[in-house]
Order: sequence, then structure tokens, then C-alpha cells
Amino acid sequence: MNKLGLAHVLGTLVVSTLLGALPACYGDVSSPQGDVAEAVSQSTSSALVGKWQFVYDTAARTRMDKEIEQNTPEPAERALAKAAAEKEAAESQIEFTEDGEFFSWVEGELVLQAPYAVRNATKSALRIAMTVGGQEKATTVALHGDDEIVIDDPKKGPLTFRRAN
Repeated sequence: MNKLGLAHVLGTLVVSTLLGALPACYGDVSSPQGDVAEAVSQSTSSALVGKWQFVYDTAARTRMDKEIEQNTPEPAERALAKAAAEKEAAESQIEFTEDGEFFSWVEGELVLQAPYAVRNATKSALRIAMTVGGQEKATTVALHGDDEIVIDDPKKGPLTFRRAN
């Protein structure tokens, strides 16, 4: 499987989640009212700013292995694809900038750049929206402390990212 082919497969774990492929499946993030809501939103939004490294945990690895098994009948090719997925996952990062730009890189190559906006926020989660290809997509991002975010994809399950150094 070539780099772009695998990027497409792995990208379904990372990029499609951020675009909210099935936004209707996500629950709304409740937001406090008035000035308190604005303070929470700004604080939570600034916690998202920075570079994030994809965590290829057991759940993500299991999902990817299953997809590779289904799409790659030859055992030797499957082994290569799994090794390539490991490498690619280790080199997959996203970034949310302070000025509202989202970037996604796989093995150092930019695979997506899009403006994003925070729509609602609480102290532990926020809802972001992006416009990609003329369509607005939305998803919810849970904040786990200062150094971890989890994006819950209705098809793939939770995707974890840790703050990159």
C-alpha cells in the first residue's frame, strides 16, 4: 500500500473525524449563559491551540488492523500495511492555531488545511466547525487536562491526541 493510499486509510481515523462526517450523531455541547459562557469559551478554545500527536492506542490499532485485514488479502502485504500504519500513525499530527486555522500532517506532508471556529464550549469540551469543500462540518472535542484531547468519531470511536512537544 503506497503512502497516499495508507494516508487515506489512516486519514479516515483522523481527518474525517475532525470534519464530523456524521455531525447529527454528535450530541450538542451545552454552554453556560452570558459573560461566563464567553470566558469559558475563550479559556477552552485557547486550551485547544497547539500541535497534537495522534495516539495509536490499542483501540485505534485494532480498528486499523481490521480494516487492513478486510482490504488486503495477501498476508505479506498485510504485514507491510500494518507496519506502514504504525509508522504513519507515529508521524500524524494536527494543529489548531490561535487565529482559527486547522492543519493536519501525515509523515510531514500537509493533507488538510481549513479554517475552524469554536461554536460551543464547556470547561471540558468544545464543539468546532470547519468549512471544507464548501460544506460546514462539526464535531465535539473533549479536553482531558492540558495535554490530551479526544475526538469521538461515531464510526471509529474515540481518537486520542496528545500535545506535541
